Amino acid sequence: MLYLVYSNIQNWEDGWQARTHEWLTSPERARLDQFGSSARRCQFLAARLLLRQSLANIFSCEPIDIELDPMAPVCAYHVTGRRLGFVSISHSGPWIAVAIGSHPIGVDCERTGGKRKWRKICRQYFAQEEAEWLLRLPREIAETKFLQSWTVKEALAKSAGLALGTILGEAKLINGMAHWPAQFSQYRAWCTQDFEGLQLSLVSKCKAPAFRPHGHYIPMPCNPLDAAPIPLVPLSE
Repeated sequence: MLYLVYSNIQNWEDGWQARTHEWLTSPERARLDQFGSSARRCQFLAARLLLRQSLANIFSCEPIDIELDPMAPVCAYHVTGRRLGFVSISHSGPWIAVAIGSHPIGVDCERTGGKRKWRKICRQYFAQEEAEWLLRLPREIAETKFLQSWTVKEALAKSAGLALGTILGEAKLINGMAHWPAQFSQYRAWCTQDFEGLQLSLVSKCKAPAFRPHGHYIPMPCNPLDAAPIPLVPLSE
């Protein structure tokens, strides 16, 4: 089991925040109250809604019966104590992405464009071989390839439970293929093609090389029948 679901909260119907708040546990509500920014509160609620609704659709249960860690959940549980699966959350602006799987997973999303100093990041933190490859690319595709590499590293760090800084120079992505140390030999990576200015990457620890995840874009979490499948490109075999 491996699912990637993402959505844009700007397209959601009115009233979703109130409904999501009803589903939160007491620790989650306490965490929500700690955010001073309304935008950050919105992202927190949206991620919990998309994740809970996706889990409810997969496991045929009620969203309110799903328990998540209030900080950075790595597993989801039913109120009976049964573990439903491993989970991961990411957000970038109005975009929310969640992943659900039978094995440790990580997801990351980043909007393209903006004023990030990606060349400086490459030179300072990436392995020399990877940085040189990125810096040689034509300008029109270079930043997209950088974001692909960055989101894969973020997703790998989440999946492996490591700090991002420990793998930036170790887990290389060159010409669309992952070149990782032996400790990550059982991890598999996928990414989406640039979709409406968003780069998405997914990493899971799974032993079967031929395993393929299910990816979907969903306009509104409570209407799963509107979900549209999205292709996920493998970056490791």
